[in-house]
Amino acid sequence: MPTGQSIRSLIRRNAYRAVGILTLLVGIFALAYSYSLSLGELTSPGPGMWPFVISVVIVLCSIMLLVTERTSEDYEQITSRARVIGLGLLSLGMFILLFEQIGFIIPALLTLAFWLRFIGEESWRLTAIITVLATAGFYVVFVLLLGVPFPSGPFLGL
Repeated sequence: MPTGQSIRSLIRRNAYRAVGILTLLVGIFALAYSYSLSLGELTSPGPGMWPFVISVVIVLCSIMLLVTERTSEDYEQITSRARVIGLGLLSLGMFILLFEQIGFIIPALLTLAFWLRFIGEESWRLTAIITVLATAGFYVVFVLLLGVPFPSGPFLGL
């Protein structure tokens, strides 16, 4: 019967396979879901077109990973710092919820500031500068230049 130490060693040696299989499963799920949204045509893409294209890329990359990876030497060890991934995902979820309720500007400022200061450990000065410039830049590109309809927020009337 294998010991706890040998099981952990076996998992560590085969982690690269688990990553390839997991991303392949996610890609296949995304392919099926995006296909159900209607792909449309190349000249008139439906809501599932771009998610479908990205899903194909995920599936192809996963297959390449499964075929080419032979060891897990190149993979980063999981440490206590890995919790920042969860914090990043949680903050992205909060951004989405706030974006729908109060528009783009405030959630973007808060999310970028959180990522730069607390996850990226940048100084407050650099955080403030990048946060304001990036939020303004995204707003100009997406709303003013591309005409993407964002939910109206408290600063839109200014």
